[in-house]
Amino acid sequence: MIAAVNGFAVAGGCGLAMSCDIVIASDTARLGYPEVTRGLVAAMAMVSLSRVAGRHNALDLLLSGRLVDAAEAQRIGLVNRVVPHADLMTEVLAYAGAMAARSASALRITKELYRQVTELDYDRAMDHAADINMLTRYVEDAKAGSRAFAAGDRS
Repeated sequence: MIAAVNGFAVAGGCGLAMSCDIVIASDTARLGYPEVTRGLVAAMAMVSLSRVAGRHNALDLLLSGRLVDAAEAQRIGLVNRVVPHADLMTEVLAYAGAMAARSASALRITKELYRQVTELDYDRAMDHAADINMLTRYVEDAKAGSRAFAAGDRS
């Protein structure tokens, strides 16, 4: 899932963006969790936020309730890319188009494996990744990709 953040993404809107795989923001975007300024707790948002921004950045946003601009959001890990406001949807659609051209099975397996290995200790994660690596060699998309590479396709 790709989030296109344009304008304000606060509270649940920011939480929704953080639950996406990729976040592309307009240079005019502002993100944050102002719940604490209203006596509320951004409870559900903490799950995604702590994973993308780390403990110190997450707590800073959650405890202060401050909003950050797109540049700071990128610096602390909330946003993958910041683009000029006028180019936001062009950039997002180009990224989505590039992903649509990829192997659907490889993308799905990559996302699943990423979630799994980030919850395991290093040795178990490496063992699990090695098992999945071997299994995916038998997926037709992988076979076709290997044949194309051997034939000289380096794209």
